[in-house]
Amino acid sequence: MTILVGLVFSVITLLFAVISTLLIYSLLMITTETKRYENGLMRVVGLSKWGYSGMILLQAVLFVIPSITLGFLTTIPMLAFIYGKLFTSEMGFEKSVWPSGTACLQALAIGLIIPLFSAILPIKIALSKTLSETLNTVHSTAGSVISIHDNKAIQKAPYITMGLITCVFGSCIYYILPLALISGSFKLILNIFFLLIVGLLSGLTLLASNL
Repeated sequence: MTILVGLVFSVITLLFAVISTLLIYSLLMITTETKRYENGLMRVVGLSKWGYSGMILLQAVLFVIPSITLGFLTTIPMLAFIYGKLFTSEMGFEKSVWPSGTACLQALAIGLIIPLFSAILPIKIALSKTLSETLNTVHSTAGSVISIHDNKAIQKAPYITMGLITCVFGSCIYYILPLALISGSFKLILNIFFLLIVGLLSGLTLLASNL
């Protein structure tokens, strides 16, 4: 029962982390594009790339600070409500509405890692633009781009790495899943299902980003 509850909470945490990352990423992209001219002026007067990156990262952190604060404030009443609905005194379960130190550190780490991952791509896109592009208020940034690629110059390392990862992942599933079923290891089976859900969410995230 404990393993199943832990797996359910891990899946819920992963879902909220993916959704939060995509949300903060969208907000950063919108903010970076709308303030493109102001950011260009700041770069003209001496703002370095590290300072520009830190500014975007600080903005991402400011997005999650209210959520982290509100989450810690509502933890105690929510735990008291959930424990009151799920457990009774006859079960012999000693409920404690105070979260442990490990749980607080995990929540704080997740809350700080999410904006770090969300800010990577907006920072990369913002720094890839030249000053003339950021200060240009006449022409639109949207347009057509024609790229000519040389097949000999294409980097094959990302494709090979992704292929190896998927092959290893599939091989592990074909080997470890029957082993878990034969040995009757319920914990191992649930961990495999959790990894499958992680792979599914990663694929859906890449698909949504490309679309």
